[in-house]
Amino acid sequence: MKTISVTALHYGLDYLADALLSVIDVVDEAWVLYTPVGSHGHRTTTPCPEHMADLYQVAQAAAGDKLRWYAGMWDYEGAQRDAIYQLAPDADVILTLDADEVWPAGLAAAAISELQGSGARYGRMALIHFWRSFGRAMLDDAAAPIRIVNVHGEGETTLQGKLLHFGYAQNSAVVQYKIETHGHKGEWRAEWWAERWLPNAQRDVHPTGVDYWNPVSYDPTPLLTPSLMTHRYRMLEVIP
Repeated sequence: MKTISVTALHYGLDYLADALLSVIDVVDEAWVLYTPVGSHGHRTTTPCPEHMADLYQVAQAAAGDKLRWYAGMWDYEGAQRDAIYQLAPDADVILTLDADEVWPAGLAAAAISELQGSGARYGRMALIHFWRSFGRAMLDDAAAPIRIVNVHGEGETTLQGKLLHFGYAQNSAVVQYKIETHGHKGEWRAEWWAERWLPNAQRDVHPTGVDYWNPVSYDPTPLLTPSLMTHRYRMLEVIP
């Protein structure tokens, strides 16, 4: 059985290494599909605050000889993600590994086993969404995106465990750039940056949904991987 991870990448230096390290022991190949421009349907003249050379260096250090780096350009996110089926047609299990999502220790192996045992093709995973620090998070989001594909299965199931999502615990420059290229840019709340992000609001902080995300105090220590335990943002009250 061949197991791979695939990371659709444009930016993500803050947690790219942590994401890769969290699954590297269970994959045979770690694919990174890099694009120099956004693939979420929105382009911008604002330069990306991160550069390919830096992203590659981080990915190579984390994944070593398992890294498979592919640079291309895609018109939309689905095309970028689905390119893996042509690049690695012999994969039996595919982990979707976003650069801002980290799998707690042991979860990737357990989830793969659970999905294969179920016979389903698609495995959904719930997420813990961190808000501007490691100590505040949204714990009750019912959304569970597909994060594992069992190529030979049928149907879908929701798997046990939760991934650690740091998309809103990144540095402000990346988050501001994210708004300009995001697939939901047209739905983004006009007041979100000034009234939710900058003042570090503690209620109603979802970028597109109203009264959806309300952060609570949270100690993630039992779920943190070794690299996250020593992460430069680990002890910050607010990530700048």
